[in-house]
Amino acid sequence: MIAAYGNNSYALRTDGTVLACGSDTYSQVTTALTWTDITFIAAGSNAIYGVKNDGTVVAAGNDSFLQISGVSGWTGIAKMAAGNTHSVGLKGDGTVVAAGLDSYGQVTGVSSWTGVVDIACGANFTLGRKSDGTVVACGQDTYSSGSGMVTTSETWTGIDVINAGDYHSLAVESDGTALAAGYNNYSQVSGVSGWTGLVDIDGGQYHSAGAKSDGTVVSVGRDLYGEISGVASWTDVVAVACGSYHTIGLKSDGTVVGVGSDTSSQSSGVSEWQINVLPPEPVVIPIVADPGVKFLLTLTGSADSTTDILLPMSNLTARLRSGSSSYLQCTIPYSSAHADAVTARPNGDLQLVYVDAAGSYDVVDVALETPQISRGTSSSSIVLTGHRQSTNSSPTAHEAVASASQTGTTNTLTIPGYNPVILPADTLTADGITITANLVTLTASVSNNSLNIQTVYSEGD
Repeated sequence: MIAAYGNNSYALRTDGTVLACGSDTYSQVTTALTWTDITFIAAGSNAIYGVKNDGTVVAAGNDSFLQISGVSGWTGIAKMAAGNTHSVGLKGDGTVVAAGLDSYGQVTGVSSWTGVVDIACGANFTLGRKSDGTVVACGQDTYSSGSGMVTTSETWTGIDVINAGDYHSLAVESDGTALAAGYNNYSQVSGVSGWTGLVDIDGGQYHSAGAKSDGTVVSVGRDLYGEISGVASWTDVVAVACGSYHTIGLKSDGTVVGVGSDTSSQSSGVSEWQINVLPPEPVVIPIVADPGVKFLLTLTGSADSTTDILLPMSNLTARLRSGSSSYLQCTIPYSSAHADAVTARPNGDLQLVYVDAAGSYDVVDVALETPQISRGTSSSSIVLTGHRQSTNSSPTAHEAVASASQTGTTNTLTIPGYNPVILPADTLTADGITITANLVTLTASVSNNSLNIQTVYSEGD
């Protein structure tokens, strides 16, 4: 992943180390280059934050308002975001913590948030995306001309991606279209209204940029240093990040490109970056917590006159529904054998099975779509995705221990771990709330050979 803010650019490598360039006034660059075991990074103004494998946070940079030292005791953190003078952490249970300057309530305003799955920060405001696709927000709401970045964002629904510039909020809807609100002096808000096919979006001080599913990049706003016009030639880009006056893009092969202001080498410094790191010897880590709990991924081969093959995984995301399309995405470690096996089975099915002490359970069976095999000068991974419609013909009722939340008419229950008996369309009761599990979102990842699983059940999604 990549991140940018002000005059800095950062990237997280697949081995948990960090690449950094740009202004080093507060040692934010030199310190970040020493970090290891990092799973997520976030850039703030003259600051960088890293989430470690164990859920704690490391940080470096300007600490004028305790936005750096204030994160030192945080635990259970999954993601970070940062603004001009504040920092925000998303915990694994969907709650949010924050530190730093609170002049507009951008810090204290997050204390009541629950069911949050992603966060973003502008200069003085904070955004949270909930599991039902709605947005919560707090902090500075207007800046000169333009719509309120807080009040407008809170009306958005069906959101898959959130991000922000200094004074404007940005989002991508589930159909790939863009939304924006806030300061619009250079059309950085109104200019995104026609964008479609997006997979990522970000903003700088006066510009917005979006990565499209075809690998091209769109951008709008102030073009003082070519931060807008410079992205027109980019291809194969899967993610974007914006500093004050520069833009960087992560390409599918793990390399990074940059344009715009280069006063501290924040644009040119990324040209030699490669985020994919090949270990000395290929290491394959299947998703296994212990011998009795694991996920198994099979790619079938009969449609291509080959045999079925069992593949290892490093993470997975499943969105399960009854009566409509279910979705599965799995990331498997790269090896030439795995790449050859996938290429030989283009018409296969991905069959995900969960195994525990009680037995094995079919999670989802989807038709393999075009796999993304990304391999740069070092190494990469293979991402497999698929969809298929299925129906739960015999819905049942279940009692569960879960964290419950409500947004409007949508109730959400979050369970650490996975219960394979609960299927989409079943009813689920926890904390006095009973829902029909219209959407089941399952995520699992490997960290230090341990299995981390979270399941979110939503009604009305």
